[in-house]
Amino acid sequence: MKTIKQVRGSKDCLACVAAMATDTTANHYMWWCIEKGLDRSSDFAIIFYLYANGYGIGIFAAPGEHLSIEDLRLLDIRHVPTYVVVESSQAKIRAEGGTHAVYWDGERIHDPNPDADLALSDYKILGITPIVRIENHERWKNNPESS
Repeated sequence: MKTIKQVRGSKDCLACVAAMATDTTANHYMWWCIEKGLDRSSDFAIIFYLYANGYGIGIFAAPGEHLSIEDLRLLDIRHVPTYVVVESSQAKIRAEGGTHAVYWDGERIHDPNPDADLALSDYKILGITPIVRIENHERWKNNPESS
């Protein structure tokens, strides 16, 4: 899978994660959010975008603490595509309480940040949201060859 990178200096990491999860484009996600009147940087928007494209989510949160690699091993997400919220590597964004979105394809991490090339263990993970395909969704009924 190809990593979709955000434009340097933009805050479009969530759009890139949505695109990687659904095999669409970041521009499609942003256009869809405008059409629906949704804030493209909200969890609400990505949840509905995923559903509109034939995917559902599981929920796991760790409020107030970081998840460790051991926590992820216990959750066994090795083969499960996952939207991962991490602490931003940019001090200014971190100081404002901002976070960063990356995508785990079930085998490796895909970071939209054009300057990042980190291992999963290098991130301070704040939460994970597993992504699952909805088998009886119209997208798959109309195109059973898609995966």
